[in-house]
Amino acid sequence: MLEVYEEGLHEHECYFEDPAIMEEGRRYLVFLRANPEVEGQFRGLASGCALEVLVTADNRYALRYPLSGIDVADDVGALAEPTAFADRHAVPGEDDIGVPERNALLASGHLQRLEEGGYRYTHGLGLEHVRSLLGEANLTLDRAQRRPAH
Repeated sequence: MLEVYEEGLHEHECYFEDPAIMEEGRRYLVFLRANPEVEGQFRGLASGCALEVLVTADNRYALRYPLSGIDVADDVGALAEPTAFADRHAVPGEDDIGVPERNALLASGHLQRLEEGGYRYTHGLGLEHVRSLLGEANLTLDRAQRRPAH
C-alpha cells in the first residue's frame, strides 16, 4: 500500500473516492513521485497523476479514452480503439459528465446512448499499448522487474 498525500483543492492533484463498504473501488494507472518532505509518502505529478482503468468484455484492462486526469501527448489518441467495456464505471452517472462534454463525446463516437437509458464509453487504450509507451526501464516497481531471472 502507498499513501498518496495531497491537501487543498488544486487542479491535477491526486484525489481518490473512498468506496463504500463491500463495494469494489475504481482502478487507476497512477503516476507518482516521492514526497521530498516525508519519507515513504508520495505525491502526484504536476501534470496530473491518475488515468482511469476499466475492465473490458474480454477481461482485459484498458484506459478509458478520451483520457482525463493527466496531461499526455496528443499522439496517444492514435492508439485508442473501439472497446467493449464490462466495468460498471464505463457507464457514467447523469451527474458525472456535463451536458457540453457529453454532447461532444456522443458526437465524436466516444460515448454511446444505451437503450435502457444512460451512456457507455466506447473507446479505450489497452494497457499493453500503454506499457510499450512507458518502456520497461520506467517500470521500476512493476512485477515484471521483480521476477527472478531464469
